Amino acid sequence: MKTDFNSLVSALVTTYNGECYVERAVESLLNQTYTNIEIIVIDDASQDKTKQLLNKKYEKNQKVKIINLEKNCGLGNACKLGVQKANGKFFIRCDDDDFLNERIIEKSVEVFNEYPDVSFVYSDYYLVDENKKITGYVLLDEFSLQIVNHPGLIATGVVFKTEDILDAGGYDGNLRCQEIYDLYIRLCWLKNKKGKHLNEKLFYYTRRSNQITSNNERLLSANRYISLKYNLDEKKLINTQDIVNYYVNIINNFGGNDAEK
Repeated sequence: MKTDFNSLVSALVTTYNGECYVERAVESLLNQTYTNIEIIVIDDASQDKTKQLLNKKYEKNQKVKIINLEKNCGLGNACKLGVQKANGKFFIRCDDDDFLNERIIEKSVEVFNEYPDVSFVYSDYYLVDENKKITGYVLLDEFSLQIVNHPGLIATGVVFKTEDILDAGGYDGNLRCQEIYDLYIRLCWLKNKKGKHLNEKLFYYTRRSNQITSNNERLLSANRYISLKYNLDEKKLINTQDIVNYYVNIINNFGGNDAEK
């Protein structure tokens, strides 16, 4: 089925002290084969030179809207603001240290055209280190309600229907991590929305040194908040140690040679 290139796609890049990575993320959006996009970049009061870099590089680019926050508000609030500012029918996020395959939006919109009842489209992806070296890859399952608890289903590279995010209440500004997990719970478990899996590796997820274990307490705190919010048994939520074990196992056992650099 022919892709509807008339639908605007809003792309959000949130960044905090991302001067070493954020340009790569934005460029991966500007290089998309699907060209009807707007790019919203929210700098969450960075303390490095992120603000200056973004303003110098993109202030004259009509596709890029830069929002510089004066006070750090956290990831949940930045995402909440981003989707509120979005004008597109579809919405995709790219974290500041990740980057996308040039065809991810085109392929995702094709899926929406073929399956109009789908709320979001997600794909497989590569793991890379700070130097863009591929260290592993994540292969996800076809959609079911259990996919919500899969440690590999993350925020970057997933294309949503914007109206479905808003109908579910948007992002929770109280969360500084696990904000995407909270959104998946509301979309899939509470709103009965469905996703569709693209069986291709279509973005690159950066695992920085010590990143896997550095935010354990924040993850635990977010899980406690989510369990209370929805009156869920915390044991049924995605476990922090499961996330750590999942990525460590992938990195330690990676031996594939099909990397698309």
